[in-house]
Amino acid sequence: SMEIGRAVADLDRFIDAAVSGDTGQFDLFGDVRLPDLDTRILETVFGTEAAGAFTEGGAARRLGKARELSGSGKSQLADLKDRISCLNASLHSRTAPLAEACRVVLATIANVYVNPLLRGMRFDAVVLEEAGMAVLPAVFYCASLGSEKIIMMGDPRQLPPIVQSNADYVYRAMGRNIFDVAVPDPYRSDIVALLDIQYRMHRSIGDIVSRLFYDGRIRNDPSVESRSVIAAAPPFPGEAVVLVDTEGHGGCRVEEGSYSRFNPAHAEICVRLAERAAAEGLSTAIITPYAAQAKRIEGLLLQMNVTPGTVECRTVHRFQGNERDVVILDTVDTDPLSPGVLLADGGAASTSMNLLNVSVSRAKGKLIVVADRAYFAGRGNCGLLNRLFGMIGETGVIIDSDTIRD
Repeated sequence: SMEIGRAVADLDRFIDAAVSGDTGQFDLFGDVRLPDLDTRILETVFGTEAAGAFTEGGAARRLGKARELSGSGKSQLADLKDRISCLNASLHSRTAPLAEACRVVLATIANVYVNPLLRGMRFDAVVLEEAGMAVLPAVFYCASLGSEKIIMMGDPRQLPPIVQSNADYVYRAMGRNIFDVAVPDPYRSDIVALLDIQYRMHRSIGDIVSRLFYDGRIRNDPSVESRSVIAAAPPFPGEAVVLVDTEGHGGCRVEEGSYSRFNPAHAEICVRLAERAAAEGLSTAIITPYAAQAKRIEGLLLQMNVTPGTVECRTVHRFQGNERDVVILDTVDTDPLSPGVLLADGGAASTSMNLLNVSVSRAKGKLIVVADRAYFAGRGNCGLLNRLFGMIGETGVIIDSDTIRD
C-alpha cells in the first residue's frame, strides 16, 4: 500500500505540473518542467507494460495515461484500506479477550489512550512509572483507569515535563509535575514513600546530592564504597568531587540566529579532562545545559581522536536515566552574558534544581564541575550553584583551570 501511495502521489504531481504549465497547451508537453517520476515504483505497482506505455506517444496521450494509472492506483488503495480495516477488526476481536484476561498489562502512557486494544479497559490498580516527567492531563487520564489504587512512581527533583511555552497558564496546566500538585511537601506526607538509599554514587557525591536536593534524607548503601576505585584514578587521583575554576578565562557566546550558548575555553578543558579519564578505561560523560556547547565538544573529541564510544557528550535533558564512572559538568555561562534560564534558579517555573540534580547524580565515582566561580558568586539568582560549589569545597578540591592547560 505504501508503494501504491507513492506511485499515485508521483503521478498526481506530474498531472498537476502538466495542466498548470504557463502555456496550458499539452502539445508543448515536452517543454514544460515536470517532476521526475519513479519508474521503478510505476513498474512495481502497474507492471512494466503499463509503465512503458505511459512514456510513449504525444502529450495528450501521456497525460491521459497518467490519469488512468492514477485512478487505478487510487482504486487499489481503497480496496487495500478496506481489507486492512477488516483484518484489523478481526485481529482486535481475537486479541481483545486476551488483553482483558491479562493480570498485568504493560503500556506507554500514549498507548493507553491511542491503542484501540486498550480503549475502554479499566484496571484494579494503575502504576505510573516516571510520573514526574508526564504532563498532568496524561497523568490524570491514566489515574482515571484505576478503580482501587493508583501508584505514582518518579522523582519530582529530576526533569519535569517538557513544555514548549513560557505562558503561565500553559505552565500551570502542563509544566508542573504530579508530585508538586498532589504532595507539595512530600517529606511530611502520609501518602509518600521515599526510596532513601542510593546505590550508584561515591559517598562524597551521594552526600552532596542528598543535602542539596533531598533535605539530607538520602543515605548511602555500604556497597558504594567500591566507587573509591574510580575516584582513585586520574584525572585528580584520589578525589571524587572536583571544581575546576575557570575565573578570568574564556567567554560565553551565542551564534547569530541562535539562543544556545557555547564557551570555547570550557569545551577545551572538558575534552582534556575526558581524554585523561577515558585513557584509564573509565566510562565518561560530559554534560552541558546547551546544545551548541555539546556540538562543539563533540567536534573537539573527533579532532583529538578520542576513541569513539569512550566519551559521550550530551545535554542534560538527553542524559536522564544514564550513569557513567566519571561525569564532567560544564556550566558554560560566563561574562559577558548573564546566567541563562537553565541555570538561574529564579521564578516559579525554574527547573535549575532539576537540571543540576540530574547532572550531578549521573556520576558513579568522580564528579568534575567546570565553572567560573566568581561569575556565579556575584549573581543573586544562582544560589543553588553557589551552594554546590561550597559543598565541593568542603568535601573535595577546587582546582584553577590554568593547571589543566599546562
